[in-house]
Amino acid sequence: NREQREAVTYGVKNGVVKQHPPLLIIAGAGTGKTETMATRTGHLIACGAKPSEMLVAVFTRRASKELVARAQKAISDAQRGTSVHLPYAGTFHSIAYGLLNEFGAHVGLGKKFTILDREDAADLMNLVRSRSDQTERKKAFPQTDMCCAMHSYSRNACLSLKATLRKRYPGWKRFAKPLAKIFASYAAAKRAQNAVDYDDLLELFACLLQHPKVGDQLRGRFRYVLIDEFQDTNRLQFKILKLLKPDGRGLTVVGDDAQAIYSFRAATVKNIREFPKSFKSPAKVISLTRNYRSTIPILRASNAVISLSPE
Repeated sequence: NREQREAVTYGVKNGVVKQHPPLLIIAGAGTGKTETMATRTGHLIACGAKPSEMLVAVFTRRASKELVARAQKAISDAQRGTSVHLPYAGTFHSIAYGLLNEFGAHVGLGKKFTILDREDAADLMNLVRSRSDQTERKKAFPQTDMCCAMHSYSRNACLSLKATLRKRYPGWKRFAKPLAKIFASYAAAKRAQNAVDYDDLLELFACLLQHPKVGDQLRGRFRYVLIDEFQDTNRLQFKILKLLKPDGRGLTVVGDDAQAIYSFRAATVKNIREFPKSFKSPAKVISLTRNYRSTIPILRASNAVISLSPE
């Protein structure tokens, strides 16, 4: 439809893609946002963007595969069967992992570093917790899962431990000091093993972008950055985008400002609401409002519920 076409072709003039001001596509469920995002990716490449210059991030591996498959089809349709590889398409974490394999030495990682999955990370947290002061363990001290949740939330929300406890876990504020010691021991144990957890991938990605040489190299490499499901991003991921695209040029994000279901992972809908004024150049905002999935009574009921929100 007209809005989808406007979103797909934004930044393209006379068939040639240009570095454009930031673009925010507001799109609810069923409005064709994945198809729009995939077609935009393919259209930019068909109009001159190099696949190696594009970073395309989505929320899950499954969504990544779907978007890449659709983008490949759009590219193939536009270029008469040409197949194109997108080397930097995936989740934030998988893209960070690939870049750390290339530049990890600049942020203190050794070669062939190990990624701890959530179970491995919990086991390591439990180990350092069990070695903490015995008197603290005999009190109503947070269990391992709670320690992991606190530590992860703090990092993804870009908050200090004290701020995290005050905002999210007020019942545990009295344990701020022993928790800080445990988290420091956890970080030291990872370094000793040349290992990183999932949150480290994002933090170290941000560190790469702040590195005096690597940061400029990556900003020069990624001329076009496209982010799907932007309402599910956290402050750390938004920090990465601002470091990668300080002026916002070449940046496209797609999201639904009426969704906010991953707050337990530090995702914040403020990212999408603050996006239009977050860069030097004001963002272009395009809304996809035609729904292809739901009937009129369902849409009316949904909009009535949403209208009750104070925000």
